[in-house]
Parts: sequence; C-alpha cells; structure tokens
Amino acid sequence: MQENKILFSDSSYSQETKIASISVYDVVEDSYETRVVKNIKNVFVAETMALKFSVSLAIARGYENVVFIYDNINIDKEAIRQEYQEFFKMIQFVWLKREFLKKVDSCAKKALRDCFKIEKAQNSKSITKKVPNNSENEFNNLKQLILIYKKLELPILIEKFKENVFNKHEKYIIENWQNNLLDKKKIFSGSIDFIRYRLFYSLLNKNKMKSEFYEILKFYYPKIELNENFRKPLKLEEIVKLFIDNKINLNEII
Repeated sequence: MQENKILFSDSSYSQETKIASISVYDVVEDSYETRVVKNIKNVFVAETMALKFSVSLAIARGYENVVFIYDNINIDKEAIRQEYQEFFKMIQFVWLKREFLKKVDSCAKKALRDCFKIEKAQNSKSITKKVPNNSENEFNNLKQLILIYKKLELPILIEKFKENVFNKHEKYIIENWQNNLLDKKKIFSGSIDFIRYRLFYSLLNKNKMKSEFYEILKFYYPKIELNENFRKPLKLEEIVKLFIDNKINLNEII
C-alpha cells in the first residue's frame, strides 16, 4: 500500500474586495501551490475552496492514501469526502489549530498581498501587469480533467481523441496501436510536434498502457527518444495548460 501523503491547506480572504488566495503545501514534494480567486462570498467559501484544491492536487498527483490538514472546523468535510472518495483508497481529514499551519497560512497571505500590490499599481497606471485571476473556471477545468484522468474508459478516451483531437496520420498510428499492428512503410524520420500524443499519453492511467503506447510511438517515430520530456509526468495544471495553449476544448473529450 502506498504510504500516506500529507497536504496542508489554508486561505487568506479580503471581505472588502471579495478576493481570496488559497494555498496548499505538499509535504512529499516539499512544494507550495497557490491560487488567487475573485468574487468569493466569504471566508468559509475560501477555506472550503482551499481544501478542495488540496484534494484536486492529490488526485492529479496520483496519491492514493492522503491526509488532508486544514484549520477551519466548520468545513463540511463529509460532503467533500463523499464527492472525492472514489478517487482514493484511503483519505483522512484532520483539523488542527491555525498555529500548526503557519507556513501555508503565510504563503496564502503573501499571495493576497502581492495581488493587492499589483492591483494598486494598475490603478495608478504605473504598470500594466494584470492581476492574477485564476477564477472558478480553472477549478472547473481541473475537475473536468480529473474526471477524464480517473474515470474515462480507454476505448472512449481513444475515440474522443480520434474524433476531436488527432489528425489523420495520428489516427492511423492510434488504430495500429489498438490492433497491435506495425507498418514499416509509415516510419517517420523527420521532426514532429508530439503535443497531442503527449496529452493522450498523460491521460492514460495505467503504467502498462503508457509503456505500450510509448513503444509503438518509438517504432513509428524513432526520434521520439530524443524528446527527454515526453515521458516526464505532468502535473494536472500543466496538462490543463497544454489543452488551453493548443486550443483543445476540454469538453470535447469528456
């Protein structure tokens, strides 16, 4: 069984501006993830969003046994548990006093202060940099991709990509992979953009599938071995960014 992963979450909220920053500390990766969100009704919503963001990150990173630590005792943890339980083998929600979450709390507060500094500078027209605005849409995208990553059956995923993402040549390669066929006439020695293949590879949720898919790509595109990043695991946010940057509609493969 996978060892426990521990994630701390907290938020910082401004009642005046209705802006919140939410922050998550991943003990395993020793890393922080922070988002600034607007139009937040109250501090309770911000704290709940922070905990849900923590859960989303755990799913994106393939964690199976997770302890989520938070400091707002009023959060409906059972509702969150029911919403996400199927993605884990074991999850625990642990409430601790704020004094035990000082680092993640400081991270959230700093993000909110930085946001206000940028907004103030914008108002004075001293700079043109935009205020970070990772709104509710980002969270919807994250959740959508999680559903694909963990729940979509492989045949459906393949058909969705063939129908809405892959070009004609890529469809041919995928069909050969499905049918365990190798066509030496189609071996491609030139340079190629592997973005769509990499997205598909990243959404495969079993290592055996990933390995088999990579092997057939290596057969048709020998130069893929020169692409050191192809098999590098992508965080959920990176996958979302690839979809957005390449103008691929997430709704088309759900």
